[in-house]
Amino acid sequence: MSEWWTYTLADIKSFSLQTYYRLFELYNAPRFWKSNLELWWHYHNLEPNPYLRRVGYDWAFATIFPAMFETAALLRASIFSRQIAPISIRPSRLTLVLMFAFGAVGALVPLLFPSVWYAPVVWLAFIFLLDPLNARRGWPSITGDLARGDWRRLWSLLVSGLVCGVLWEFWNYWSLSKWTYTVPYFGNVKVFEMPVLGYLGFPPFAVECWVIYVFCRSLLTARPPEDSNSIWI
Repeated sequence: MSEWWTYTLADIKSFSLQTYYRLFELYNAPRFWKSNLELWWHYHNLEPNPYLRRVGYDWAFATIFPAMFETAALLRASIFSRQIAPISIRPSRLTLVLMFAFGAVGALVPLLFPSVWYAPVVWLAFIFLLDPLNARRGWPSITGDLARGDWRRLWSLLVSGLVCGVLWEFWNYWSLSKWTYTVPYFGNVKVFEMPVLGYLGFPPFAVECWVIYVFCRSLLTARPPEDSNSIWI
């Protein structure tokens, strides 16, 4: 995975963003780290020393957010720099409440009832749970962007998730230490080690990571940033 580290190493924020990714690590731990609860992915040829393995885990996790956000920032400044034919979507207060409720249920059900069928819900739950909160509190949000008819940040994040996901799986395929997947639907139709349907999870995963990043920043900062249109805030 050295190629993946090189891809993100230029940004010094990779270490600090490890804190944000801990949310996913803690959330996934009870469902995926126990051998009898491995649902979708399995690791092979890991470092036998648990302390060195822990360093490898943390370093790898710490690069995920910066990689997707840097890619999204590049896309936002190039391909998606211009706003064309804005279409606004202004959700009502009731809609925001329903989004929050759906997100809360989606985050809790896979924890309470671990199942291979609930794994895709994880990639959507925190978007619906936290993005309405970010919007209501005046912080950057996809909900606020769409209300203004600005889809550029959403498209940038979606495409960055797919780009990074393809790179991720490409480098994993040739690695000695790697992960494989056991997916209950179309699991044998693969590109590299990833079943083809799994690639649909990378775009919303990037959005979800950004939503969590904004929410965590809001807890550590007194007021929203003046430049609320960028990926990094």
